[in-house]
Amino acid sequence: MTYPKGTVAMVGNPPGSNGSQFLIFAKDFSPAQPLYSIVGQVTGGQATLDKIAKIPTVENSAGDKVTPKEKITIKSLTVGAAA
Repeated sequence: MTYPKGTVAMVGNPPGSNGSQFLIFAKDFSPAQPLYSIVGQVTGGQATLDKIAKIPTVENSAGDKVTPKEKITIKSLTVGAAA
């Protein structure tokens, strides 16, 4: 499994962005070739990730149905070293 559920990865510097962006995989994902650099793993709050994953999505500018219909804001995030 390349990106197990809960993997945090860096997208890089997509066109039109103001710097690097991160994504959290809500389900297991194994592409033919790795696409993103893994930078961490969700170790708590999995129920919140599951809730966010249920929000309906719409197509983005590339035609992929990945953009949430409603804005999602992370108000608190704790980053720590691996145990």
